[in-house]
Amino acid sequence: MKKFRGQRRYYRKLATGQSTKKQIAGWIDGLTNGSLQRDFGHIHYDCPKSFLFRWKAVKLHLDALIRDFETVAHAAKSVNTMFQLWAFVGMDKDFGADPILYIHTPNHEHNNFPQKFNNFTKTFPLKDNALSQYLEKLSQKGYSILYSQTEPQFTQIVIYRDDVGVNLYTPEDENVGADNNFAM
Repeated sequence: MKKFRGQRRYYRKLATGQSTKKQIAGWIDGLTNGSLQRDFGHIHYDCPKSFLFRWKAVKLHLDALIRDFETVAHAAKSVNTMFQLWAFVGMDKDFGADPILYIHTPNHEHNNFPQKFNNFTKTFPLKDNALSQYLEKLSQKGYSILYSQTEPQFTQIVIYRDDVGVNLYTPEDENVGADNNFAM
């Protein structure tokens, strides 16, 4: 494997939000003026030169994802536009973590709003102590966390807040409009 050149610059941009600033600003602008139409609009927080296996690298990417989640959530408090916002983390044994921030709104091209994750559970299936502690801290800050493990080597994690946008999980509506294989 080749050496990851520019690693310090990459992580500095990740920590300051320079790499996602334009997309986040576009989402916020579209939400505030009511023009945003996104069918699973997303931003990948993955490292371009290597897979995310080491906890230190995974944590830095999750921190950046949660920071941008908070930025959009804070700006969207006063909007009347219907939207959903969630963080998705795919954990694969072979390819590591794949953190993604999603925004989903009603739009004229697709009739799949709102997205529901009703067949996900709130039980953590992984044995990763560092990740489970990180998710527990998020849970204490008001985040809800859902899990799905459709394959033994791949776990899906959805992180959202009930007070941001349209709800993603309603246990009383299980199996209605649910999408078990969400990975994109």
